[in-house]
Amino acid sequence: MNLTKLTKILLIFIFSFLILGCIYLGYKFLKSRNSSIPGAVRELKLSGVIKKGKDISPQKDYCLEELYLVTDTKTYQLRTPDDEIEKPSVLYAKYRNSTATVNATFQDVKPNCNELQKDCGCDQFILVKKIKELEKDKSLFKTISGVITCLPLKNGQDPTEMCALGFKADDGKYYMLKNITDDKIFEQSKLTITGEVEEVRIESDYKIDAFINVVEAK
Repeated sequence: MNLTKLTKILLIFIFSFLILGCIYLGYKFLKSRNSSIPGAVRELKLSGVIKKGKDISPQKDYCLEELYLVTDTKTYQLRTPDDEIEKPSVLYAKYRNSTATVNATFQDVKPNCNELQKDCGCDQFILVKKIKELEKDKSLFKTISGVITCLPLKNGQDPTEMCALGFKADDGKYYMLKNITDDKIFEQSKLTITGEVEEVRIESDYKIDAFINVVEAK
């Protein structure tokens, strides 16, 4: 190979390297520019405590049951990419009150909401990609074993024709379960439920001792 050919190959290599370098720098520039534009979608890694709206101070009184990540500086509502199929209040219930890091995408657009008539769609949110639990807090929760069965009627009649499925604990108490996936609710399914017991009395034809806001069922 003579010197001229070697020089040409070297020049082509240098030219290709410069083009690739310019493309990479341009990509980095556009990415950093877009991350500072209001409304741009950004990848975030956040740390904080996952709480329900009713547990945050000041309380999210217009969105009590949804889950939020409370960081040192901001509060974000947790959502899934498909909010209609996978409800965050069910999918991430087991992380409630836990300290965690969350990988998510975020779009810095403030909803156009009336300050006097807020609802759950009025908070800035993140679309969760991954949650890593750092410290679990089960101080609010009880763990109860039992079986899914028809709740008994207060009038003593056979409930099978008017079956409303609930949870009968091993101690004989009957509970209604909140925020539990449908695949767990079938008659005679034996479960161990971890959740927040709510001593709420309601007018009902069925015997219900309390509600359990489920964080884990297995």
